[in-house]
Amino acid sequence: VESVDVSGLEVQWWARDKMRRDRRYGVKTDQEIDEAVEDAFLYDPRVYSFDLDADVKYATVTLTGIVDNLKAKRAAEEDAENTMGVVHVKNHIRVRPADVHTDTEIANRVRKALRRDPYVERHEIAVSVVNRKVFLYGQVDSIRERLQAEDVASRVNGVAEVHNGLRLDYTPPSRPDWEVYENVRDQLWWSPFVDSEEVNVSVVDGVVRLLGTVDDWRESQAAEENAIEGGAERVINKLQVRNGPKIRRP
Repeated sequence: VESVDVSGLEVQWWARDKMRRDRRYGVKTDQEIDEAVEDAFLYDPRVYSFDLDADVKYATVTLTGIVDNLKAKRAAEEDAENTMGVVHVKNHIRVRPADVHTDTEIANRVRKALRRDPYVERHEIAVSVVNRKVFLYGQVDSIRERLQAEDVASRVNGVAEVHNGLRLDYTPPSRPDWEVYENVRDQLWWSPFVDSEEVNVSVVDGVVRLLGTVDDWRESQAAEENAIEGGAERVINKLQVRNGPKIRRP
């Protein structure tokens, strides 16, 4: 970006105090969460065609129903996790493919799908299938490739589960603790999902420890991801969640 034109932006300073929320995330009732999750399913093309049910109790969402592919099951869980007010998701959705395939057929389909994918080096990945459960083994060059291989396998018809045993054939260069600390603090400061003032960071031998209090588990997860992006070799997440189950349960 070389410049930003803000001539069309009007700042209504008088509305600041009236409209600003006290906390980043609002607290929702179980009924409001249930309606929001159902709406998310309705507008998500990956899951809207399936009859799924979301039961909400103390901000914990339990998903039930039947889908014909693993990708849809994971998408439904993602929709629930991204709903404001949700602190935990239990995914009991079952995968029942419309067409029944043998384990050998499923393994061949997964190998072909990996071979077609431009982001995956097929020769580095071994595939085995037992009772419609796919097991991936081998070494890959990046976290992205590892996650991409798992995603490709989850979209194959007939797959019920994916166990990702792929290892990274890459050792990141070690950084001094002070540099990791600065990078993690920068990541937290720029994150739209984390209030960096409420998160304390310490680094010892590349291991990042997060302390403090956040509004919900999504903010806690985002802070952990920021620490990884900042160069942490490992993250110890000790963040307390204000709206977690222990706080909201009577």
